[in-house]
Amino acid sequence: MKERYLCVPVSLLQNLIIKPNEVLNNIIDYGVYYFSQTQDLKKTDPNFNLEEYLVKQFLYVYYRKTETIPINLLNKFEKYVEIGDILLDEDYNGFHGAEFNPELEIENIFEIFGKDEDFKKELFDFAKSIATYSYLGITGNIENIIKRAKKIEKEIPDHSPMVMIKKDKVFEFRDENKTEFELMTFAVYLGIRSILGKKSYCKTTKDLILARAFGFRNKTELEKNKPELYLKYSKRYQIDKLLNAVESEWNIHLYSSNKMRGIYVSNKNKISLEKLITIAEEKNKKNKIEQLKNKKKQIAENVRLKMNFRQPTQQPNDKITAP
Repeated sequence: MKERYLCVPVSLLQNLIIKPNEVLNNIIDYGVYYFSQTQDLKKTDPNFNLEEYLVKQFLYVYYRKTETIPINLLNKFEKYVEIGDILLDEDYNGFHGAEFNPELEIENIFEIFGKDEDFKKELFDFAKSIATYSYLGITGNIENIIKRAKKIEKEIPDHSPMVMIKKDKVFEFRDENKTEFELMTFAVYLGIRSILGKKSYCKTTKDLILARAFGFRNKTELEKNKPELYLKYSKRYQIDKLLNAVESEWNIHLYSSNKMRGIYVSNKNKISLEKLITIAEEKNKKNKIEQLKNKKKQIAENVRLKMNFRQPTQQPNDKITAP
């Protein structure tokens, strides 16, 4: 099965080390909800109708697992059934042989959408969640997840960077007892992934990696609300130990040297370590050449300024004698 990912803001990583269960559950809730709101459900079929597909998903659940529908949405739906705006198939529950195709119910619901936007939005939100659950292979109470996710969404800071997390890894770290160091390694890995994004490689700093690992956009934001564990893991020995663990256990290459500032990071699936080092050294060489040029330019300007300063100036009454 293809690996599934949850996309979440790095701000959700705050308190991961001290409240791992709570934080990882929040990541799952918001990741599922965000996926349901942003996924592209359109198929390769040019005739595919997304809205009809979502209504059909809802009706299937209504006929087979009514108890999983959020109570507010269920009450609205059954109100329309009671007044006759939605006609249910009480004999076959929308099935025609082995095929589920509740054409009349779909037609009725679309007529209601024209006059009830709230009902339409609630139904689509729920139907997208159903499709997401199926795609991600997750079970649980959809209504509770949506409620918790919407609450989390209100607390996310503006412009919080996003990071893609393997769904199975989130459940692994939630359900297994991980040490503080293992959780920090996971957080540092996610911090690097948030910086990399879709790029095959980039140059960054340890300060930025650590800020992202603790759930902040940058070091400036972290300094305003510094976590207790930051002092411990900001020490050179500890951060280097974490980075070594990330490189050996996760899908990340790292490269830095005493001759350059910053650290190069890359996705192992996109670029080899040799290629990353080559890029880093070439860029460092170009930077040094550029720095040398700038240094020479500045020295030359200083020399010219000194020469002009030493040159005697002519006074207005000075006589100029011809040779």
